[in-house]
Amino acid sequence: GAVLGLAEITTLSTGRRFQARLRPEDAQRRGALLAGLRARGGAHGAGVPFRLQYALKVSGDAEVAAGAPGSPRTPGTQSTQSTQTVWLEERGRWFKPEPGRPEQIVAVLHVLDHPPAPVDGLEFAGRHDPLTGLINRSSLLDHIRSEIDRNRRAGRSFAFFLAAVNRMAFNNRAFGFEVGDELIRAAGRRLRDNLREEDLIGRYSANKFGIIVRDCDRAGIEAVAERLMRAVSERAIETAACRLSATISLGGVLVPEHAARLDQVIACALEALDDAKSQPGERFCVYRPDASRAQRRRSNIHAADEIIAALDEKRLHLAFQPIVRSDDLQPALYECLLRIERPDGQVISAGAFMPLAETLGLSRLVDRRVLELAIAELKADPEIRLSVNISGLTAIAGDWLATFRHLTSGESQLAQRLVVEITETAAIQSLDDSASFVDALRELGCRVAIDDFGAGHTSFRNLRALGADMVKIDGSFFSNLPNDPDSRVFIEKLVEIARHFGMKTVAEWVRDHDTAQIVRELGIDYMQGHLFGAARIAEARRR
Repeated sequence: GAVLGLAEITTLSTGRRFQARLRPEDAQRRGALLAGLRARGGAHGAGVPFRLQYALKVSGDAEVAAGAPGSPRTPGTQSTQSTQTVWLEERGRWFKPEPGRPEQIVAVLHVLDHPPAPVDGLEFAGRHDPLTGLINRSSLLDHIRSEIDRNRRAGRSFAFFLAAVNRMAFNNRAFGFEVGDELIRAAGRRLRDNLREEDLIGRYSANKFGIIVRDCDRAGIEAVAERLMRAVSERAIETAACRLSATISLGGVLVPEHAARLDQVIACALEALDDAKSQPGERFCVYRPDASRAQRRRSNIHAADEIIAALDEKRLHLAFQPIVRSDDLQPALYECLLRIERPDGQVISAGAFMPLAETLGLSRLVDRRVLELAIAELKADPEIRLSVNISGLTAIAGDWLATFRHLTSGESQLAQRLVVEITETAAIQSLDDSASFVDALRELGCRVAIDDFGAGHTSFRNLRALGADMVKIDGSFFSNLPNDPDSRVFIEKLVEIARHFGMKTVAEWVRDHDTAQIVRELGIDYMQGHLFGAARIAEARRR
């Protein structure tokens, strides 16, 4: 008490009271240190050394008499109007407890003459994760590199696992992120406690742990995985909210059998974990080379390069297919269908690459280029009306609308001659976002169509909520309409409801005169299909 300038040492009589005297950031680091020491373990009786520095508040409340007449001024203290702190260095050893006994720390507190430089703070924190106390990702990767080198020299193998706590998104939503953190912390502790002294565990990312199991071969990897999964799931976890159960998915790789470099080890473990997570419940998958997966990745890389090159080199073109009025069969507008021109001059349709472009996250770039081409066409031909398709990603992003406003600035008639088509499936993935997008388009003067209606699982209530102007009924209902009475019943009801909501209807895939006649009888407003002309590139349409 005299050294620290405390009037009453009982204010530090418990660990909880001591931690309360630290600054929040120091308390967090000291807590991480203690958790990390437990994670390291060590042999009984040997102890684990540590050193850390922090500020202790020794005044600022009624319990402390600092500043009273006759009180000595402690070296290293700093005063403010309400708080006086002293900088301390704590240096000692943590001792692993015997079963059933408490842990023990033997340390010396040294009062510092001045605050330490930031680099002289907690040495431990830079290599350990503050939530779990386990080594962090950087340190984990260093250990994997060292283990690869050690085993190469010794001619041995080891196993590396990636473990992911399942259903974390649900737990965070249902119980809060603090409870989610408790689950992650408890899972890490249980995994650590079920490893041998020579093995190592670290936190790889948010809900993932990396585990090095030394001297492990193909015969042992399954047994280790079963033990680790059982360790997490066999007992409920006490949290601040309630008792919860947790499970993990595991992906494992044998080194050097499956991978010989750090990047390969991580990639193979991630692939194995992805395989495990693709199945319900807790699963373990060991890495298995997959030639077809490698081929798909090469194809994806080639496709991405081809799409980006086509964008950069202006090799994306629009082809126009007429949408005709059912009463006089005259074109009311043209749908812009995308074509990509390959370097050799071959032209392919969007159906060959747009699904992949969406998967690869390139659809927003493509949609923006389509918009640029469509607006240019509207400016070039004051009489034409067009419709363009956009992906689900574009519908929930703001950059497409910003581009649209820029391209049509001061020319409202351009927006009035454009229909924007959103597929039913994309629209219902995020109904609120889609409805907001539709509202924004209509404020700009555009009309909006729901494309491929009937191919998904939306309800008429959702159709009304979207507030679209037009419904394009999926072509599958018209492909054999003269011989399909069930499709006719569905179309009749849909047309009736669409008319009630004030929406126009379009029949897709109209290929013959018999189908066209039935479409007229059903009261559908517009038709589209090869009966009225195939899609043609813009220049050809003008000729």
